[in-house]
Amino acid sequence: MFNNNNLLRNVGDQMKEIKHGIYKNIDIEEYHKSQGISSSGINLILKSPAKFYYQYLSGLAKKEDTKATLYGSAIHLLALEPELFNKKYIVLPEGLDRRTKEGKALYESALLHAELNNQKLLKCEDFKEISSISYAIRKNKVFIKLIESGGCIEDSLYWQDPNGSLLRARPDFYNDFIVVDIKTTESAAEEDFQRSIFNYNYHIQAAMQLDGLEALDGKKRTFCHLVVEKEQPHLTACYMLDQTAIDIGRAKYKEGSFLYKQCLELDDWPGYPETIQTISLPDWYLRKVA
Repeated sequence: MFNNNNLLRNVGDQMKEIKHGIYKNIDIEEYHKSQGISSSGINLILKSPAKFYYQYLSGLAKKEDTKATLYGSAIHLLALEPELFNKKYIVLPEGLDRRTKEGKALYESALLHAELNNQKLLKCEDFKEISSISYAIRKNKVFIKLIESGGCIEDSLYWQDPNGSLLRARPDFYNDFIVVDIKTTESAAEEDFQRSIFNYNYHIQAAMQLDGLEALDGKKRTFCHLVVEKEQPHLTACYMLDQTAIDIGRAKYKEGSFLYKQCLELDDWPGYPETIQTISLPDWYLRKVA
């Protein structure tokens, strides 16, 4: 459990103040530092408020890009806003060998340039894979129609839940009728991606983005996942989330939003119950062997 006796904190100092609205051109890193709770935060606080506090409020968690995070951000940018890619990333030369004097000097020069210009380094082989995945997205027929029709890319949304919590979201793409979220996955087959929706709570993210946009501009939209496989030939598929999934996602994010507000007000961030609990096998397994 976390509270003021454990760690000194000042949420107002740690998190950037921002008014409700739709914002363009907010850098993704600034967005992640800003005030409010996103779907990722909702997912974490529902698992453990103590984990949420440590990750988002304590100031102790290290913010390091994993390869998956770096890949995901690069794929989104190259697919949605390719003209901005070179401003955010530096691609290292093919065959760069940091064990050699020349290779080490070239790498250190690129690293210094990246640090000075707030860029990230990509290995050439990684860039080739990212490019291949992004190309698969851009040649998807649904994607082509949406991009040609025009819309908004990675706007940052801030709005207030009726319970008083400040919520935030960042849709990949939306227009007046639809929200599109790009996901990389092992398999884009329908049954496999259904599991991904459940495992990663994509329905919570969808409900938040739909509700956030409606709260800010009054327009109702549908939600679509554009899914691309990580392995060649990078097959794609598009799935429209049905109303049942959206309703369940809405109920879950409302639950997390209320918990967030309660923890803030009480300044109490509990972990797992510190009692002995009875546990069994998962329900799905019990049904299988019954």
